[in-house]
Amino acid sequence: MNGDVEARRQRAAQLRKRIAEVTGQSGGDPDGGRDRPAAADQGYLRSPPRVGPVSPRTFVEERMRDLARGKEKDKKN
Repeated sequence: MNGDVEARRQRAAQLRKRIAEVTGQSGGDPDGGRDRPAAADQGYLRSPPRVGPVSPRTFVEERMRDLARGKEKDKKN
């Protein structure tokens, strides 16, 4: 099992090195540059939208609408 993990790490390191050669970036970064974006990419990065909890009022209103839709479907059938 331990040999599998080490083999995967070596293959990953080789792949990172080959990708760096193709893209022209330095391949010495052990984490693949995931935490540090390239200078060209910095203009395109944005923070993800914040998704907060739904207010109790909104939850109740949506739930009542869902229940009303269910009753309408039952009446049609």
